[in-house]
Amino acid sequence: MTTTSIDPREEAWLTALRRRNWIVLGVLTLLSGITTEPDIILGVLGGGIVAALAYQALERSLRQVLTGAKSQGGFHIAFTVRLGLVALAIMALIVLVNVHPVALACGLSIVVINIIGTTMVRTFWRRQ
Repeated sequence: MTTTSIDPREEAWLTALRRRNWIVLGVLTLLSGITTEPDIILGVLGGGIVAALAYQALERSLRQVLTGAKSQGGFHIAFTVRLGLVALAIMALIVLVNVHPVALACGLSIVVINIIGTTMVRTFWRRQ
């Protein structure tokens, strides 16, 4: 297998994307604080943490496959395990912590919000 490296510009973009996931989570958590309902605040916060960590783990696994450090079969196993862990975390948040399901969905959406926002900025405001 050939070893590939990531272009420094792409590396910077991925680092900024990871950082903005946490910023989006912070903003959504602050906005959820307006309600002063603990189940809503914990739902947004818990969902956002799960989404951000799952995104970082997926990125790490993809890097390992692309650089040849992990086989595709290993990636599939890791993906399945990671998906199971995310499902368990979501179930624990709903059943044990008793978070608000809509707030949880909002928190889980931080990566999508980040990617849509980044795409809009790159497309409409920074014509490259």
